[in-house]
Formats: sequence, C-alpha cells, structure tokens
Amino acid sequence: MSLSGGEFDVASSEDLLRSILGNLPNSILFALDREYRYLAFNDNHRAAMLAAWKSTIRLGYSILDYMSTGSLRALTKASIDRTLAGESFIERQEQAGADTVLELHWQPIFGENMLIIGALSFAADLGELQRAIQKAEKLELELDRLMVDHGALLAARTKELESFASSLSHDLKAPLRAITGFSSIVLEDYGPALDGEGQRKLAIISENALKMNALITDLVTITRIGSAALHPVLISMRDMARAMYHEAASPEERSAIAFELGDIPDCIGDPTLLRKVWGNLLANAIKFSAGRPGRSIEVFADASASEIKYGIRDNGVGFNDRYAHKLFKLFSRLHSCMEYAGTGAGLAIVRRIVERHGGRVGAGILKDQRTEFWFTLPRTEASGLELP
Repeated sequence: MSLSGGEFDVASSEDLLRSILGNLPNSILFALDREYRYLAFNDNHRAAMLAAWKSTIRLGYSILDYMSTGSLRALTKASIDRTLAGESFIERQEQAGADTVLELHWQPIFGENMLIIGALSFAADLGELQRAIQKAEKLELELDRLMVDHGALLAARTKELESFASSLSHDLKAPLRAITGFSSIVLEDYGPALDGEGQRKLAIISENALKMNALITDLVTITRIGSAALHPVLISMRDMARAMYHEAASPEERSAIAFELGDIPDCIGDPTLLRKVWGNLLANAIKFSAGRPGRSIEVFADASASEIKYGIRDNGVGFNDRYAHKLFKLFSRLHSCMEYAGTGAGLAIVRRIVERHGGRVGAGILKDQRTEFWFTLPRTEASGLELP
C-alpha cells in the first residue's frame, strides 16, 4: 500500500486491502476517501448493499450513490463527516421489522503527516448475538425451573433421610439397650451358674451390642452432617487442637507421647463439627501409635493464597499407601477391628464435615515412614461463610 502526497494509491493496494478485508468474518467493512468514494470493501459489504439497494457497488463510486433513502443517506453522510473530522465512534443502526442490528465502528484513515485521507468502518451484526442472548435467557429460565424442581426433590429426599436416621436411632437402639441391659443382668445374677465359656459368650453379646450402638450413632451423625445448618464463627484452631488432644488422650498416654503443636492459623467454621474433625484424627493418631517406641504426634499447618492445610503426623503403624484413597470411605478399614477398635466411620465423618466447609481431605506415608492425615479449609476471606 502506497501513500504519497496525501493520496491513497488504490491500484497498488486493492488486492492487499481486499485480502485483508476478506479475512474479517462476521463484519461489514469498507474504506472511503474524503469524497465518500470506495477505496476498498469486503464481500460482506458487497452482499449487504446488493440486498438493500439491488446494486452492485464498485471501487471509486460514492457510497451515497447507492442509498435512495434520504434519511439513511443523511445519517451515513453525517457519520462519514464526523470521521473525516478526526472522530472515532460507534453507532447502531436498526431496521424496523428486521432482526438485524448493526453496530458500526467508524475510524479515520491517516496518511503522511497524520493527514486524514479517508474513513474506515466495520459493522458487527448484533442480530445473531441478540438471538443467542435470548436463547441463553430461555435456557437460564429452564435451568432455574429445573433447579427449583431439583431443590424440592432434594429437600424431600433429605427429609426422608432424616426420618430414616431418626427411626434408625430410635428403633434399633431400643432393642440394643435391652440386649446390653439383660446381658449385664444375666451375667450378674446367673454368672456363677455359667462356666467360663458361657460367661465369655455372654460378654461377646454385650460387647457387640455396644459396637452396633456406636455404629448407629456414627451413621446418624453422617446423615445429619449433610443437612444440618452450619454455624460459623472465628475459631482458634490451635486452641481447639490442643483441647481435643487432651480430651482424646488419657494422662498415661499424654505422658508417653511427644506432642508437638505448631503455630497454626485460625479459620472460620462450625466449631461443633470441626471439634469432631480434630477429635477423630487425633484419636486415630493416639490409637494407631499405641505400643510404638518413642511415640510422637505433630499437629501442623501450611497456608496458601486460597486455603489452609491442617494436618496430623504420627509414627504409628501406618497403612499401605496404595489404598489411601479408601481411608475416607464409610466402613473402609485397612486394619482389622480385632487389632484396633472402631466402627470404620470416623474418617468418613471427617470427610463429610470438611467438604461441607468447602475443603478437601487426604492421607499418605512420608519418607520417614510417619503417617500424615490432613484436611484443607478455605482461607477466612475466601470461605464463603458469613459470621453471625
């Protein structure tokens, strides 16, 4: 393209301009000189002019020659004059009864010494965009309706689950209390009449009734965690971890364990639920490190821009790292209940509580063979939980 003496060399630039303009899809674009004559145009503009005025446009002819409507001719001339005066602007053109809306962008063409030698315009067809917006609005309304229906269904299912949990707790615990109570009475009143094997079997009945009672309690807890409202407050996680360690460990265990509590950050959360998280994780660390020489438990935290990772490390018996993904599933035990007591629901409860707070859980074996269990919570400003 050559600019010389303030004039635009059409002959040497037509192919280049047409190539450039032809590769601008979804736009109607043309360039005019100061006499409103076409310097270049693309096929979209050619087609638009043919459809509007039944005319085949040519280079060197004035754009105004193709407009028989006086008002549109005046509007177009006014826009070109504003552009030739050095103004860049955007305007809209709508046709009554048509769904085509054009957004016209006007830009001066500068030659040597910043002299304005013409006007450049391209128009985006907003009709398709508007149709897409209307379609999106319809889809949004449909999605809202589906969400309402889904919410109602979810509320009904939650109510059914809560009803089931209540029945489970009431209807199953009553006979278990009877089994435990009568087993104790039989053992107390008729124990001397039973031989050692009879007493042992009666004790097994009582012990298993207690285990089932604990299991039902854990199942009801998991059910209620998913539906109970959160009551978030600002929590000193360091104080909570220390308190739960003293609650979970007996004085004898505390004297045998080297307990290290790091300087861990506060967070926003439901204190009742997060006490269960710390309680279950610390109880596991105490339980699975029993009998190990030099027992140690470390509570730590690592903070990133979006979340805080809280964790517990111990030098207990550990687990097979290949099955770490199973640990937080309900009733997924990697150790026999004969070796270590428990219902197999503790870590599932931890996962459910942490996920309700928008966090994640995990576990692994460190290089020094210590066991690590961790959970994350969003940082205070990103938690999404509002303080009362």
